[in-house]
Amino acid sequence: MPDADGNMRLVRTILISHIADLPEQQTIACVGTKSSPITKARFHQLGIATRQELRTGAFTLEQIRLLREQVDARNISSYVTKARSIGMNAVHKPYWRNWEFADPCKFLSPDILHQLHKFFWDHPMDWAKKLVGEAEIDRRYKALQKHVGRAYFRKGFTAFKQHTCRESRELQASFIAVIAGAVSPGVMRALRGVMDFIYLAQFEVQSTKTLGLLQDALSRFHANKHDIANEGGCDDGWHIPKLELMHNVASLIAQSGSAPQYTAERIERCHIIMSKIPYRATNHKNYEEQMCRYLDRQEKLHLFDMNVRKNGHRKMLVN
Repeated sequence: MPDADGNMRLVRTILISHIADLPEQQTIACVGTKSSPITKARFHQLGIATRQELRTGAFTLEQIRLLREQVDARNISSYVTKARSIGMNAVHKPYWRNWEFADPCKFLSPDILHQLHKFFWDHPMDWAKKLVGEAEIDRRYKALQKHVGRAYFRKGFTAFKQHTCRESRELQASFIAVIAGAVSPGVMRALRGVMDFIYLAQFEVQSTKTLGLLQDALSRFHANKHDIANEGGCDDGWHIPKLELMHNVASLIAQSGSAPQYTAERIERCHIIMSKIPYRATNHKNYEEQMCRYLDRQEKLHLFDMNVRKNGHRKMLVN
């Protein structure tokens, strides 16, 4: 890059954040599907109330070195088997290995879309369905007063096969009010704790106080989660990787800034605009060229519209 004097200099960037969902984070951190990408927690330690030791990049690289001393990486089947036995995924040359200051336990940022919104749908909402009943929870959501700007689930939502992030947000907004009176006080405290955590983690601006409240909300959930299990809401145990990742949210926010700037929502939206919609506009044959032509035309139309609006605004100012 050119400096202030015009001299070309070699610049090495620092990896601040790699935005990825949980499976991608586990691949990047070289761990298996039943291990945490941030800490050394493995299956039986997922979901416990205490945070485990960080899985540093140096620790992972040392594990890979020891593994390669024991098994030849070219012998794929043996290497994969041995790697899985120690909680790794057999990746032996991670892209960040020679990147100065790059450490997965620091650059794998919290992802609001997958770690919070999808977690809510897959777990707290599932627990509520079991405790309250799908028919009853549907009835309660349908009984909510309509509000402008808020989604109204006229036919309920439990029959949905797919849902969007916006629908998940709308369900979260009234979740605690909907289940009130239908669950025990202990269950309510646990679910209130996890919902407080989800909302506090989305603050655009964080402080020492808000991060303290974030940790307190998670502690309240862990202190009362046994009530959910005792009443039959969660019968699969607490071995949930996304629940373990919550222990790291406060420290990662303190290190890299508020979580909303690292959410995958914008990337997923670009995937719809730049890929899915252009594909639907093709005849599904040799679609790559058609998609590029579609995007090019959309850009030209957008630029033309901007120019027309700009010139129209100038004429108004002159008149």
